[in-house]
Amino acid sequence: IRPHFTPPILCLCFPQIFGSNILDSVGATGGTCPPSALGHIVTFNDLEFERRFVRRISTRGTPYIGMEAVGMPRVPDNVLDTVVYLYPDRASAEQGMNFGGTGFLVVIDSKVRPEQGYIFAVTNHHVAVASGCSTVRVNMKNGETDIFEFEPHEWHFDPRYDAAVIPLQINNSKHKYSLIPFKGLQSREDIARLKIGPGDDVFMAGRFVDHDGGARNVPAIRFGHVSVNPSPLMYQGRLMDTYCVDVHSRTGHSGSPVFVYRMSGHDLELNAPQELAADTPIFFAGKTLLAVLGIHYAQFPERWEIAKGTPGAVTSVSEAPLTKDGDQVIGMSGMTCVLPSYCIREVFELPKIKAMLAAGEAQLEQEIRQGAAQAPTAETAGLKAV
Repeated sequence: IRPHFTPPILCLCFPQIFGSNILDSVGATGGTCPPSALGHIVTFNDLEFERRFVRRISTRGTPYIGMEAVGMPRVPDNVLDTVVYLYPDRASAEQGMNFGGTGFLVVIDSKVRPEQGYIFAVTNHHVAVASGCSTVRVNMKNGETDIFEFEPHEWHFDPRYDAAVIPLQINNSKHKYSLIPFKGLQSREDIARLKIGPGDDVFMAGRFVDHDGGARNVPAIRFGHVSVNPSPLMYQGRLMDTYCVDVHSRTGHSGSPVFVYRMSGHDLELNAPQELAADTPIFFAGKTLLAVLGIHYAQFPERWEIAKGTPGAVTSVSEAPLTKDGDQVIGMSGMTCVLPSYCIREVFELPKIKAMLAAGEAQLEQEIRQGAAQAPTAETAGLKAV
């Protein structure tokens, strides 16, 4: 159990979770994925926390003073810039129609040229494929947006999961974006080692369709915590591992990245040194964390009973009941369904994705053999940077 009177903040142990390399991608349906120059990779240091002095104890028992992040984080643009919007077509994206979903950008490391990588957009299968919202809109540095038109069949997915991915060419000189390193998607081993579970704090960055920025992507942030560890849940014919997360959501948030974060001293299981009195006012350092818990895909509904004949009941036409028939209204609860990030990792194991990455690496190796000293540009090789 983790306390929530002071939500844990990240002094990230990112090297363990988020990788340090970035990748760019090219074609959507096959071929190679030309790598691109690295851009900004999101880490714990991007979150803006208040800081306070704390007393710590060295391994030899010597007290010393350090600083810890406290309170709720201010989520800066570098984190919000990992988010993209999805629409059914170009016209809807240009007009900023209030229909569609959310996606986010993930980069896979290039082993041949570490300063480059392969970028993919990630969203739900039910958004990009089943609902046909396959067109991606990305913010640009000049205040406008760029629209990437794809057909539903161009997206890659594993039928076991409500997740889909597609390579995306982004120009670092034009687009305003940040990248989530592939290693930031928690594996099963990461979850077990870090003991991620009920009480851990989370935030979700996604599209609130009623106020989403209109002509520009302006993601909304929702905070909450893990309520239930991954367990099988049936959704649209799929039995998927699912986190239950106490975060409010609604239409448009499907495909949003859900981040889990911790700051030092987050865990009630961390005990103070025995030689110190129980009431010693010391904030003990513990591990910090920022990683992707998973992707939002649904929310549990609730039925609300309509009260009848109670004092103060509405009577005017403008305050008419929500329903004309029946005694209940169906609404959304505060419990959100999140597909674990290890399921997204498995989508990237699809043979077609692996073949595309292998072709991209082969292209890099050929360039190196040919003595290409300079890195390719975004215009010539579909490079991506943040």
